[in-house]
Amino acid sequence: MHKPVAHPYRVRARPVHGFTLVELMVTLVLAALLTMIAVPSFTNQLRGWQRDSATKAFTAHVQLARSTSIKTSRRVVMCSSTNGTTCRNSNQWHMGWLVYVDINNSGDLDANDNVLATRGASTGLSTMQTSVGVRQLTFMPNGLMASNATTLSVIPASRTLKMNEVVLNRVGRPYIRSTDQPQKA
Repeated sequence: MHKPVAHPYRVRARPVHGFTLVELMVTLVLAALLTMIAVPSFTNQLRGWQRDSATKAFTAHVQLARSTSIKTSRRVVMCSSTNGTTCRNSNQWHMGWLVYVDINNSGDLDANDNVLATRGASTGLSTMQTSVGVRQLTFMPNGLMASNATTLSVIPASRTLKMNEVVLNRVGRPYIRSTDQPQKA
């Protein structure tokens, strides 16, 4: 029997560990493509969450104002605010708002008034405004609104998403509906 002779120039094949440069580049390109597809979708999802969060916070504060006016038999005012300490004379609410018990029925936030809640600026929104120029929501001691009935439009920064509307009737009860955004001229 003959023993096989090892060839002096032949190298034994070793098992290969790791990735080749080509395999690594293909993987990186695929990861980049998937990221480019996923990021815009995630951004829209985030804008939708921000729109819904602002809508729910506004609705909760309207309900707080109404129930407090009934419970305390006092006027309760909800107004837009940029700093949480003073009311702003504006129908733009995306910079924040505050809710207070109007102790002396002045319609203005005074030192004696009791601030119930504040909300800071809402991110991810194009605008958040009331219709018909309503600048504050005033609830009388019986829970009815002294201010006009209004609709608050919560418009996200993304034009592809629907907007939310919080409709407030004279009874002071809010309800939410989702509609298409108005077309820009």
